[in-house]
Amino acid sequence: MEARPSSRRLLDTFWNCCSPTGYRPKPCIQPGACQKPHQVLFSQIASHGISIRIADAQDRLVTEGTIGHLQVKGKTVTTGYYQNPEANQEVFHADGWFDTGDLGFLRDGRLTITGRAKEMIILNGVNYYSQEIEAAVEELEEVEHSYTAACTVQFGGQASEELAIFVVSRLPVGQELEVVRKVRAQVNRRVGISPHYVIPVQQETIPKTAIGKIQRQQLKQKLESGVYEEILRELDRQEGNRWTLPSWTYQRSWQRRAISPVALPQLEGVTLILADRYGVGEAVSKQLRQRGASCVLVEEGEHFECISREDYRLNPGQEADYSLLGMALAREQVSVRQVVHLCSVGY
Repeated sequence: MEARPSSRRLLDTFWNCCSPTGYRPKPCIQPGACQKPHQVLFSQIASHGISIRIADAQDRLVTEGTIGHLQVKGKTVTTGYYQNPEANQEVFHADGWFDTGDLGFLRDGRLTITGRAKEMIILNGVNYYSQEIEAAVEELEEVEHSYTAACTVQFGGQASEELAIFVVSRLPVGQELEVVRKVRAQVNRRVGISPHYVIPVQQETIPKTAIGKIQRQQLKQKLESGVYEEILRELDRQEGNRWTLPSWTYQRSWQRRAISPVALPQLEGVTLILADRYGVGEAVSKQLRQRGASCVLVEEGEHFECISREDYRLNPGQEADYSLLGMALAREQVSVRQVVHLCSVGY
């Protein structure tokens, strides 16, 4: 048997379509069990000829009404996956209980399915259902229904996972940023979290199974491998956020230049280095100082800060920080001869 969560909007639409035929829905849970209008509704399953229990992640039984992992045992339960010992070891416990992969709870002798364990999202120690986030997003008219995917991603070096949401926009090409902003606001308002990535994609690029289930794991792997890097960069450029260089500071001008051996030139005077996040600027300043050249290293920070006469921090997105830097250099009587701009390295 299998149960899948359904959004309240979907069930309301189904009930409204069937009501002219005399169909009257019977609630499967008590009124008030869903505290949020966008929360996933639950489906009940009756059990015949099998034993059912709810356990926590450590395989310990939980109290009635507590959500946990659904495990079953009985004659109708499969004896194992064909020639797949790894899968059998993962789902079968030593005492014969089979882990269905579903989450649910027992109350008054009835089972209520709340979702799939693999579709649980944990952010800052709080559990969320992927369907809960996706249902909130698809309340927007600007988003195509049944093509929204929510998952977590974690890039190398990051201590925690971040929320990513893939959407298909109904707006004309060129208005993707408007959809991104509305999705961020909607998720923040309805679910109480802020997605780190909102990625508008084409409908045909959303992978689905033969029965229409979105394959979130594939989208997660593509994002972590850099497949959507160009989309993210373009959104950054349109938004003009902290990852882009403000127009009042820099204007791009391309000039043809022959490739030369990688070597630092002999620089005169003080060199101002606007450092990147990957250590290139720091390495350049170190080499210059070893050669006896004078340089000022400016690294990214939350706000302007003078660390020493030759080291500063500033927020690249704050124009006032550049003014403070200029005043600090003038106060120290530092006359900059050349600027090495490395802030955009890696973007």
